[in-house]
Amino acid sequence: MLGDRSSGVRFNKIQFNRHSFDHIIRACIEGVAYSLVYGIRYINSIGLNPSRIKVGNDNMFQSTIFFQTIATLTNSEIEVRDSTGSVGAARGAFYGWNGSTIEDLSSVDDKIEKTYTVDERNRDEYIKAYQIWESNIE
Repeated sequence: MLGDRSSGVRFNKIQFNRHSFDHIIRACIEGVAYSLVYGIRYINSIGLNPSRIKVGNDNMFQSTIFFQTIATLTNSEIEVRDSTGSVGAARGAFYGWNGSTIEDLSSVDDKIEKTYTVDERNRDEYIKAYQIWESNIE
């Protein structure tokens, strides 16, 4: 997605009397979320503009920080489904194999466990942090 460009990731000026392990973990989670947002913005640039993102309830998608960052920066609603990425990949392979359409794939309706929306209260902070991240990869 980043075309083998460095995102400039490094830990500088860490002050262990101020920054805890939690800060480092959050920075890593936000970095992964920013990469996904970068990809979604590319998708937007070619004319696809999702307003809702459906995901399985596993891996990074169990982190509220991860979801809130993506929802806010993409201005999308994120639905956490009672499913996993593995199930989604298997469904996609099956539908592709038997010649079904994307509408057929979209009709599968897993139970919605959670929904995340834009964090209007902290939107400016999310945007500012993303812009700093993005300016380091281009």
